[in-house]
Amino acid sequence: MTGGKAQWYNGMALLFTFFFCRLVWGTWQSVLVYMDMWYALKQTWAATASSQPGSVGITSQVFQTLNSPVEATAEMSKFSSYTAQGVPTWLVLSYVASNLTLNFLNYYWFSKMVDAVLKRFREPAPSPAAKKEEETQKLKEKKAQNAVLDAASKLEEEESSFLTSEKNTTSSVDTGLNDEMRRRKADLASKVPLPQS
Repeated sequence: MTGGKAQWYNGMALLFTFFFCRLVWGTWQSVLVYMDMWYALKQTWAATASSQPGSVGITSQVFQTLNSPVEATAEMSKFSSYTAQGVPTWLVLSYVASNLTLNFLNYYWFSKMVDAVLKRFREPAPSPAAKKEEETQKLKEKKAQNAVLDAASKLEEEESSFLTSEKNTTSSVDTGLNDEMRRRKADLASKVPLPQS
């Protein structure tokens, strides 16, 4: 099915879902998690900086959206065995670094997917042998063009020298003809008696 319409539609569906699920929605969810982690980290730092234990409730903001205090108490009792030291900074940093790496990979993979789709519409790059053959052909054409130009310039030189020699020949013939005409006139004049006055 390579190159068929079914492959094309499948590829477009993959690009569409990948873009909106991984890049748009996934990046937005990552931002929301980063904001939650930042808030939890600030609460942890405030709790450790406070001199009075229990003055800052690390979990107090987490349960604001619950409908009643009973629900909040039930939710908090699940975590009663955990310490109230909050979220360790190293955990937040490692999670953020890992998530940023995976988000970068999502963008990288998407760019590769787009390249693969665009490759269908691009002409394939010429092979090294075809490239060399094309360069050889261009070189032959250039040599042929130079040979034609050289021949044309030689022909032009020959024509100009021929015209110059013809002009010289014509002028010498004309000069000789003029001299001959003068001589004949003089001979004719000497043979013909002049009228006497």
